[in-house]
Amino acid sequence: MFDSSVKLYIKYTLKDIRDICIEKVYGGILGKIFMAPFIIVLVIAAVTIPVSLFFLQREPEQLLDFISTLLFLVFILGFIVNFPFVVIYLSYKNDYRKSKLWQSIQCVEVSKENLVISSEEGSRTMTWDEVDGVLEYRRCFFIHQSSAKIFVLPKRCFVSQEQLEEFRSILSSSLESNKLILKNYKLVHSCPDYCDTEFELKSSVLEKAAEGDNEQKPELVLEVLLEKKEYIKFNFMFFYKKPIVIIFTLLGLYLLVRGLLGFGQLNNFIRIFSFRIFSLLSGVFLTFSIPLMLLIFSNRVYKRDKSMKKSALYKIYKDHYSVERSEGFLNIEWDKLVKIVDTKDFIFIFVTNNVVSIIPKRIFKGREEDLRKFEGILRENCGEILKKRF
Repeated sequence: MFDSSVKLYIKYTLKDIRDICIEKVYGGILGKIFMAPFIIVLVIAAVTIPVSLFFLQREPEQLLDFISTLLFLVFILGFIVNFPFVVIYLSYKNDYRKSKLWQSIQCVEVSKENLVISSEEGSRTMTWDEVDGVLEYRRCFFIHQSSAKIFVLPKRCFVSQEQLEEFRSILSSSLESNKLILKNYKLVHSCPDYCDTEFELKSSVLEKAAEGDNEQKPELVLEVLLEKKEYIKFNFMFFYKKPIVIIFTLLGLYLLVRGLLGFGQLNNFIRIFSFRIFSLLSGVFLTFSIPLMLLIFSNRVYKRDKSMKKSALYKIYKDHYSVERSEGFLNIEWDKLVKIVDTKDFIFIFVTNNVVSIIPKRIFKGREEDLRKFEGILRENCGEILKKRF
């Protein structure tokens, strides 16, 4: 008979980051399909190279040409297959090393009512009707609040197979079947983290602060309800500063212009369906697919994430800031942030490279003095990480 709750502690390591990236890229059906051509060619190479060594040993030039071509194909496919993993892993690894939030210990309490995640910086509670889905992989669980908000629970944090089964039992009884994909893998590796008294002490202090038991008065109190168009604008600003997105867009524009200009030089109908058409179609795809996907992604996240439609209360102090939402609170010291971007219309506070507090400057309308005060606090405490653009 299972108990009604499970309590786990997590302190992410670089091995966890690697496992997360592996499951993110290769864990699903699309990842396995993506891997299939490389595995097939690898198997063919493993079989045909020894056979070719036997049959073509008297023709060394043909043998060398065949083997080098096959190995080159394996290398190219291997590069294509592993490139997404390398890019994502390097991004997450950089985020992990820069952000103290990634490296702090977290307590996860799972019950039939909700999921509570707490750390030295804060706490948040997700009721099961706010969870968009839970996916089980060999190394971890992905708990989706939306497509953009994912909490990863490494399986190594479970003490035993019994505790893992208890966790699965809670999920099965709390979530609708269409939101839950369980694979029932056995617990292969157990290496749980444990808390210390310092963590418990800091957590209790933060809980009292969140309840209002705090002698320090905030310099500013800001209430923010993010609009959908502001969230969409942030995503475009965020993704279009990434080198890979800029390269794809520039390549798309080049192919698009080349395809359009080429039509003026065509002399016959057949050439229309040659390289120029391919260039034009490739340019259209590379130029417009990214913004279209961003628009669909942003609309979907805003629609499905209930927390985004609720106000957040920001309390600005001289040495830190706090965010209070319906699902929990967060307290972050200014020197623990990755960066702050102060633009014409927004102030973006990056807790990690992928976790951002968005404060639109429209909330300061009629409160221009408060905006100047806020920017002054940021300049005084975050000078090195304060930027004017992404």
